[in-house]
Amino acid sequence: MTPGQSTVEQFAHGSTYQKELLRVYMGLWTATSYRPFAIVKDPYFIKIVQMFNPKAELPSETTISRDVKEFHKIGQANLKTFIKTLPGAVHIALDGWSSPNTISYLGIVLLYLDPQAITEPQDASHRSRIRKAPMKSLVLDFVKLNKAHTGEYLADKLCECLKRYEIELKVSAVL
Repeated sequence: MTPGQSTVEQFAHGSTYQKELLRVYMGLWTATSYRPFAIVKDPYFIKIVQMFNPKAELPSETTISRDVKEFHKIGQANLKTFIKTLPGAVHIALDGWSSPNTISYLGIVLLYLDPQAITEPQDASHRSRIRKAPMKSLVLDFVKLNKAHTGEYLADKLCECLKRYEIELKVSAVL
């Protein structure tokens, strides 16, 4: 061990556990790192958490799912404001998904050009400006589907989402 480094045991001894904060971090971790909510039932994950604090209480996968949905609701207003500031059109990507217990979902993802990377065109070509701006994405919604997946039903769910964010006229393409 080099100077300035500590062992895991030394680190864990000085850590402060808060049940509520663990819930927040679990929700943020699963949502932003694409981890399954069921990770809280993984025996080795439980051992890792208990190694740092044997009294730590992991939230259930249902609790994490509910927390992530709540985070999403809280962030919707900020997201709505952010989308309105994006220059030009945006695009939508759709992805259908079924859980292991056959519950169907529709993922609605916003695709846009990174506004920080858009540069002024060096010539009259609009394309040179766009090539320099990377495409970014963010999840707008994860809709539970309760009916047959007809085109009309899926379009209605998409339109509800676009109206909620007030971007019906800003969308250029749906992929």
